[in-house]
Amino acid sequence: MAGRLLKVSSAAAALLASSGLYLYGKHLDPSDVSVVRFGRAAATTAVISYDYLTSLRNVQYGTEEYWALKSKVHRRSAERLRDLCCANRGTFIKVGQHLGALDYLLPEEYTSVLRELHSRSPQSSIAEVQQVIREDLGKEGRTSPRQGTDGQAGRETGRWTDRQKDDRQEDSQTSEKAGRERDKQGGFHSGCSLFQIRQLFASFEDTPQGAASLAQVHKALLHDGRTVAVKVQHPKVQTQSSRDIVVIEVLLKAVKWLFPDFSFMWLVEEAKKNMPLELDFLNEGRNAEKVAELLKDFKFLKVPKIHWDLSTKRILTMDFMEGGQVNDREYMRRHSIDVNEDTEIRANAARYLPQISELLNKVPRQMLLLLKTNDLLRGIETVLQTRANASSFLNMSRCCVRALSRHGRSKARYRPRWLQIFLSEVLTLWQINLYEVFLWMKASMLGSWLRNLVSWLQFAQ
Repeated sequence: MAGRLLKVSSAAAALLASSGLYLYGKHLDPSDVSVVRFGRAAATTAVISYDYLTSLRNVQYGTEEYWALKSKVHRRSAERLRDLCCANRGTFIKVGQHLGALDYLLPEEYTSVLRELHSRSPQSSIAEVQQVIREDLGKEGRTSPRQGTDGQAGRETGRWTDRQKDDRQEDSQTSEKAGRERDKQGGFHSGCSLFQIRQLFASFEDTPQGAASLAQVHKALLHDGRTVAVKVQHPKVQTQSSRDIVVIEVLLKAVKWLFPDFSFMWLVEEAKKNMPLELDFLNEGRNAEKVAELLKDFKFLKVPKIHWDLSTKRILTMDFMEGGQVNDREYMRRHSIDVNEDTEIRANAARYLPQISELLNKVPRQMLLLLKTNDLLRGIETVLQTRANASSFLNMSRCCVRALSRHGRSKARYRPRWLQIFLSEVLTLWQINLYEVFLWMKASMLGSWLRNLVSWLQFAQ
């Protein structure tokens, strides 16, 4: 089997080298060509598989030497996988970032290395950003993203664009003069889309505020003085994503054939389902509005307003807001934000449990979602140095039970059914309270004394 892998690896390396020479002569970026991306991924997969097959076969399973050597193989493989994601970018970085968050499924060597991808996302050049803006926002008569070509908002957008065209002709000399001034100050980068961007934004920062695997965000100023954040998708991600998913699926199937215990094929299914949604920024904007409506009573939480007339599937423009990371304890302290969530859960969680329950019913991997949520909460608690007990989840469980019971009683048509739901709620809450008492006794001196007593009685018998 190792010999077969060596042949595959050699063929992939030869293919990659020949493609690189060809592309060098054509002055193209190799990372944009599908055959190069596939060859690079296939070669990395073959090398990783070969490493596992050969490095551990002569070491006895279960010994300290075995585990130490396996840890080294894990780290080497994780570093190769990280380098592959950085080279192929786009979907590969997105999948790598997801893998880096699976602390409860992957070895620590993988998660610690792949977390680096969160800070190594690629940046598009300002020329590429301008190209996307020109292609998506420079079209006249563009329809409203929310209502489409037949909606009133769509027709209004078309008329606004026509008026804007007239304004461009009337104010061209003024815009050109102002544009030259901004060029001197570094506000715009020169290029063929320069004039069109000036019509949309009074200023547009060349340096992004942040970059991620699929897009990057630039700060801009509208002509009415409002500051906005413009999220622009990397230009080649849309066309590459579907092919990248096929490549990942083929390679994962090959790995599963070599290692039957490999159980990560679900990653492909998740990518197939979620990647098209993540690449549709209009869908993200609609979700932002839904979240803003659902959480409008949380005064400390702000959801930026979406500017639909400057948004497309590849561009999302929203109000620019200052804020902090969710795990930035110092930011929380400076702004007097209580990092202990019990009060908020008791006061507000029950209101949103029907919506949360509806969402979970649509997710095929509910258990994975719950595990991931638990993992993220524990990670945030660790960084913020808050209590790491079960009180938050017990309170959340009580809120869930009460909210679902209340929802069920409101739908009950007959008195016996209403009474059945009520008694079920009382019983479940009693079980949770009993479990809380058990946890308290287990952690207290009384619990320690009872355990010692039981151990002594067993020994005496």
